[in-house]
This record gives sequence, C-alpha cells and structure tokens, in this order.
Amino acid sequence: MLPTAVIKNSTLVLGLLLLVRICLRSNTLLPRNKIPAHLLHHPVHVQRDLLSPKVGADLLKLVEQIGSTNGYPTNVVDTSFYHTEHEHVGEAIPAAVTEDGGVVCTNPFLVPSIDRTKCLMAGRIDIGKHLILTGGARGLREPYSKIISRVQSFGAYHFDLDAYPVVSDLFKEQKFVDTALKVCPKHKKHLDPFQFNFIIQVPGQTVATHIDGVYFKGASRFQFPQWLLAAMRFSGMWEDQFVPQVQVVGYLHEWKPKVMPDASIDSDQYGSFVYWNNKDSVPKRVLPHPLSGNVVDGSTVVHAASVYQKDADLPTIDKGKAHWLKKSNEQDDLWTISNLGNLLCFCAQEAGSSKWWLGFVLTRFSSVLHCLVFLSFFCVARFLQHVCICTCTCIQHYRSKRQRQCIEKLYIE
Repeated sequence: MLPTAVIKNSTLVLGLLLLVRICLRSNTLLPRNKIPAHLLHHPVHVQRDLLSPKVGADLLKLVEQIGSTNGYPTNVVDTSFYHTEHEHVGEAIPAAVTEDGGVVCTNPFLVPSIDRTKCLMAGRIDIGKHLILTGGARGLREPYSKIISRVQSFGAYHFDLDAYPVVSDLFKEQKFVDTALKVCPKHKKHLDPFQFNFIIQVPGQTVATHIDGVYFKGASRFQFPQWLLAAMRFSGMWEDQFVPQVQVVGYLHEWKPKVMPDASIDSDQYGSFVYWNNKDSVPKRVLPHPLSGNVVDGSTVVHAASVYQKDADLPTIDKGKAHWLKKSNEQDDLWTISNLGNLLCFCAQEAGSSKWWLGFVLTRFSSVLHCLVFLSFFCVARFLQHVCICTCTCIQHYRSKRQRQCIEKLYIE
C-alpha cells in the first residue's frame, strides 16, 4: 500500500493539473485570443435564403465557363490579377530558377515574385505564418507541405462588374442590398462595389484564420502588400483613415449540412464559417446552408473556415511552382490540377449537385465616408467518395498509362 503522504501529494498534483487545464480553457492564465479590442464586438448577420436558386445556378455556370477558358491559379499569385506598386518592403532576395521553370525559395515564408526573379514574403504571409505556427482554428499538426497545400486555394480576381450580367444584376436585388446594409456603420450607408473574385477550394483545403484585404484612404492592395495593411489594421493607429467593408459569405451548393448542436470545429467536415467576436478562444460556427449568407465586415472580424473533408486526398501544391485548376471543356465535368505541364490530379463533379467551394467577391475602394462593400459567395464542394480520380489518390508524377486507367475507372464508376 502507498503511504498516506504519497496519496495526498498525488491527489494534490492531479488537482493542480485539473485547475490549470480549466484556467487554460477559460483563458485565465494564458489568453489564447489576442485579438485587439477594436476588432471585437462588431455585427455579424446570418441570412437564410439570401440568394435565389436562379442566381445560384447562374453563378455556378459562370464559374465553369471561366474554368474551361482561363482556369484558376492558386491564391499565392493573386497579384497577377492586379498591380501592387510596392510588391515588397525590402525583404526580397534573388530567386534560384530550376531547369523546369520552377522557382526555389528555401525560406518557408517566401514565395516567387510576379516576374519570378525574386523571393519575397507572400501577400498574406500573416495568414500563412499563423497557420504554420499554430495549426489554425483546428490546431492542425501536419508536415509543412501538407498544411501549405491546404490553404492554397484556386481563384480569379475581376474588376469589371459589367463583364457578366449575373454579377451586375445581383446588386440590383433589393433583398441583397438591404442585407448588406445591416453591417454598414450608421453614418456610412453607401455601397460602392467594384471587384468580384471566384475562389475555388478542393476537398482537403481550408480557409485559415484571417481578416480580409484592408482598405485605408490612400492605402490598399494596389499600393502595399496585404500583410502590411493587415498589420496596420491590427495596430489601430489609422482608424480615422479606415474604410469599412461588407462581406457576405454565401453558399451555392444543393446539399444540406447536418445540424449537430454539440459539434465543434474539430469534428466539422462542412467547411463551416467560423469567427471570433469576443475574447472567447472558441469561435462561433455557422453551418453552410444552401443559398444562405453570413454578413460581416471581413476586414474587421477575424474569421476562418473549418477544414472541408479533412481526410480527403489532396495533391502537394508547391508554392514555388505555378499551379492551375482547369475544367477540361464546357461539356465534361472533369477538372485537372497541374503545374508546369505536369498533371497532378483529376477531379470530377458528381452529377446533380454543386461541387465547388466558390468565393465570389465584390469590393470597391471609395472615400472614407462610404461603406466599402465586400461581398463573397461560397459553395462548398462535394466530390465523389474519393476526391480525385476514382478510388486512387491524386496523381503525383504518374505517367499517361496510369492516368488513362484512372480516367477509365472514373467513368465506369
């Protein structure tokens, strides 16, 4: 039998460990939420049935049209769609270019410049570094190559609202405008859109914890790297020059998420919208109901998404190589992920449902008296039971024979 003193000491240690655990979970000893006060307690509005079925279907058709013509590069090269006057702030170093056209940036936080001659900090290094060091909202503990692949979604940025009727018509819908105005400050009720983006995430990917691109009077993504603008926003030193935004995170898919009141972000497989609006380390979670919208100033409220289909196969997306997601043609439901001519993965849409997680962003920089509108629509993708190609994993350096076998199996199944 153990001596009474040993039992008492063991009980005391266990009690102290339990107390520390409780304190940590309640942020008493070590606050895990370091969001500054001026980024807390802002309005977040959830609107069910925000978009009509016709608008949702038309947006999906447009995404497929762009996918079969231009395709979607990764978000690492989002500046290829617009010009940033100061691409770096002095950290750039010469890049090593490989024989196959790849750019080697040995520092894990540097990426190729637009002209692929230098290595510099990614436009959203603030997001990437936070994810790598902390594992994000879900606390992922994964190899560097895996976690980087999770956040390199594919997308295209557009600045001509009149290029597509479905886009321009959307802003004429009174219900949509009235919903967006719910988040505008009382003295800034003018919605002034000028940009829209399509962002596609394949299963296995996520949206890391972040705030959206920040706009100040005289300082935006067109002048400075976005990580610098995010740092300025967190500092609270330029509030008199800050331009508010409205972001609507909407969903275009047809399937319905299963409502589980007690579920946490750790068990969420739907890519749900999560956000932090108080000092609680546990985020609020909003399920992605079809055609619904979450209205928020994305440049003020810190937000993210749960990992969509966390265990799905996902190809390695090297930040030093140009990757593209393309639709084979307008008739087929076959999409490919490739880099520098090397096919990495086939992805197929499942008949009768909406597959892609689509981000559709509209925003405009205007005077400080206007409420900048930043409108996003997302459609969570749902693939076949296995994400890419059939029952095999994503093709990584397989030859044409293996590719043909997988295509044949895909259409048979």
